[in-house]
Amino acid sequence: MTTDEWWGIGLTIAIAAAAIGVMAVVVQLSRTRCPACRKPGLELDLRASAGGVDDQAPDARQFRCPHCEAEFRREDGGPLIPRSAWEAGAREEIPRARVHR
Repeated sequence: MTTDEWWGIGLTIAIAAAAIGVMAVVVQLSRTRCPACRKPGLELDLRASAGGVDDQAPDARQFRCPHCEAEFRREDGGPLIPRSAWEAGAREEIPRARVHR
C-alpha cells in the first residue's frame, strides 16, 4: 500500500470516530432531565405494567430518577407529574410560585 492509501484509510477512520462521538453527545443531550434534581437520565420504570400505570389512564407511564430516586408519571407524552400529585388526581402540570417585587 502506498502512503496515500494509508492516509485515506486513516482519514476514513477519523471521520467514523468523529461521527460516533457526535452521536454519543446527541444521545446524552437528548436524555430527559429530572424535574427535581435537573440531572439527565430519567428512566422509564419497567416495574409498571405495559398497559399503563393505572386503569383510569391506560397510556400513562411511570418514570424514576436514578440520582435522586424521585418518581414521576406522564400521560400521552404530557408533562411530568410528581407521583404524590398524580395519586392525588393531578393530570396537568402544577403551576409554580413566582416571586413579585
